[in-house]
Amino acid sequence: MRHRTWRMLSGLLAVGLLCPGMVSAADPEIDRLLQSPVGKGWVTNGGNLTNQRYSTLTQINTANVQQLKGAWMTRLKGSGFGGKYSFEATPLVKDGIMYIATGNDDVFALNAKTGEILWERWSGIDQKISTVCCGWDNRGLAMGEGMLFLGQLDANVVALDVKTGKEVWKTPIEDWHNGYGVTSAPLYYDGIVYSGITGGEFGVRGRLTALDAKTGQILWRWYTLPGPGEPGSETWPVGTDHSMRGGATIWNTPALDPELGFIYFVTGNCGPDFDGSMREGDNLFCTSIIALKAKTGEYVWHFQEVHHDIWDYDAVSPVVLFDTVINGQPRKGIAEAGKTGWVYLLDRTNGKPLLGIDERSVPQEPRQKTAKTQPYPVGDAVMPQCAPPFGDYEKAGCLFEPFWEEPVLIQPGAAGGTVWAPMPYSPDTGYFYVPASVRTGLSCATAIPTSMGSGTSPVIYRRRSVRHRPAPSPRYPAPTTRSPGSSRCPTEWAAEAARSSLPAVWYCAVSPTAISSRSMPRRARSCGNCKLALAPMRRPLLTRSTARSTSRSRPAETRSRAAHLATRYGHSR
Repeated sequence: MRHRTWRMLSGLLAVGLLCPGMVSAADPEIDRLLQSPVGKGWVTNGGNLTNQRYSTLTQINTANVQQLKGAWMTRLKGSGFGGKYSFEATPLVKDGIMYIATGNDDVFALNAKTGEILWERWSGIDQKISTVCCGWDNRGLAMGEGMLFLGQLDANVVALDVKTGKEVWKTPIEDWHNGYGVTSAPLYYDGIVYSGITGGEFGVRGRLTALDAKTGQILWRWYTLPGPGEPGSETWPVGTDHSMRGGATIWNTPALDPELGFIYFVTGNCGPDFDGSMREGDNLFCTSIIALKAKTGEYVWHFQEVHHDIWDYDAVSPVVLFDTVINGQPRKGIAEAGKTGWVYLLDRTNGKPLLGIDERSVPQEPRQKTAKTQPYPVGDAVMPQCAPPFGDYEKAGCLFEPFWEEPVLIQPGAAGGTVWAPMPYSPDTGYFYVPASVRTGLSCATAIPTSMGSGTSPVIYRRRSVRHRPAPSPRYPAPTTRSPGSSRCPTEWAAEAARSSLPAVWYCAVSPTAISSRSMPRRARSCGNCKLALAPMRRPLLTRSTARSTSRSRPAETRSRAAHLATRYGHSR
């Protein structure tokens, strides 16, 4: 009997030795820091798992902040230097070393006190990548198990040795030739690396990917667009595959609640951004806050901020976790600052509103298949939600104003509200500190003949970054031309689109110096103070042969990309 008991104990001991993950975390120090208030270190993009970006350090305060001055400056050897790059990464800091990624996906380790470069890792990324939506950028790193983790514009997730910068593993979570990339900082926790993906402008299917931190092996994927018959598929046109290439990508770093075991993130816009005519329905899970089980990727709950988005109101600022007391009861909250100008406050255990969110009727445009209602959170918006008059434009609308043939000023515009900038939260004050911009958009659509299929195709125009002035001036002229016939889009818009062989999307500004830097690998033409971006946006009845015949005037690399998109994505961007 004693011998049998010993064999049982030996078996239990063997199980414990073979499965150390059952009794200890993969990186207990990093996991502890991720769950603790932030002190001297900053070991993940949002400070810790909550994404609060709150520090407990008190040496710098309101009494001495005016005494701050530069301590050092280090040039990163030309990495990410140039007009196409952005420098948007939050540095990580641990044990006196700062780690930073540049817009070229290069990584540098610096002495945090002196700025001395300790090591550098050059990505060698292909400079001809043509599927970057909005500038070359990398929003940061994750840290754990002696490694740094980053996503790259070529859709690879990479692990580097934290001491040397040497590559440990590289895993392609997609192929950039198919429209995908990674700009968000990943999240590490308990042996898993979580990464979002970009490409909403190129007819992709968004997803969150979980990878084994030691090996880079993909553990699971959760698709933000439902497949046929899956929950949410009923919110897309029946009998189509539009949801399989409708965007809903993830620009931001998730948050994670270890106690509940849930991971949280938000999704971007549907594609095509401004054309809802071919995607009737609410279009889940675009522009939504989503909770999954962190270990398995199993769906828990969602909340959609904008139904059937036609304004590019994608949710791109990271979610923030917080605890509060409401009506004397402790509550677990989650918040996200949207492009709509609202901060959405939910119970993170179930996705229900903390303070109330009303579904209200909104103006309709049948040709855009607009949603009948939209969510209106209780409380104040952080910015004006109605556009003031400008120039000779006859219609200035408010939030959720639809558009079609008549140009409509709308506020917030696509670049208004809170875009990718994070929203900090202070447990001391109970305040959110919301970055937002007041931007007005001008939108309209027109039907033009297209050689890429029979009949006509709606072309959606978007004028961005309109700068308001009491009256037009030479620097801020008010366009007065209109298209003839039923369309009232400015004549130069329709004329330029008709001359081109591709449907088009306009990103324009009243001032030439204010033209949005948001660009895609499209052929651009000037038209007065506007810039026309020719896009594979809506392509009726496209075939491989018509894609070739309509793109002869383009450079070779652009022609091959257009043909690929046309045959792969059909009607969607």
